[in-house]
Amino acid sequence: MRAGQLEDVIHRDIKPENIMLTGSGEVKLGDLGQAKRIGAGADVTKVGEVMGTPHYMAPEQSMNIRDVPSPSQCGMTIPKEIEKLIETMAEKSPDARFQTYDELIDGLERVADVCCGRDR
Repeated sequence: MRAGQLEDVIHRDIKPENIMLTGSGEVKLGDLGQAKRIGAGADVTKVGEVMGTPHYMAPEQSMNIRDVPSPSQCGMTIPKEIEKLIETMAEKSPDARFQTYDELIDGLERVADVCCGRDR
């Protein structure tokens, strides 16, 4: 794929290492090795196929049957509201996570309100 031909393309490996910022502030995506054009004659992924970088994969793609440990289980001391937000974002079932960006932003704002003593 050449630059400028990224319409209808799913990157499939978005992570900080693949996001670049030019000197003028333009965002560029690198490493298109797993990218796939939508409608290219095959499904985007096959059932049972796992793609991406493990630390950035959706929880439901994890082959590990254990739940993601909470920050407190890892010895971190953070406010309960932040821990609950992290747990919601890492839920194994997509239906149990935030369904829209607006829901996520509302959750983040609620945590900021409680933890920072902000009034809306």
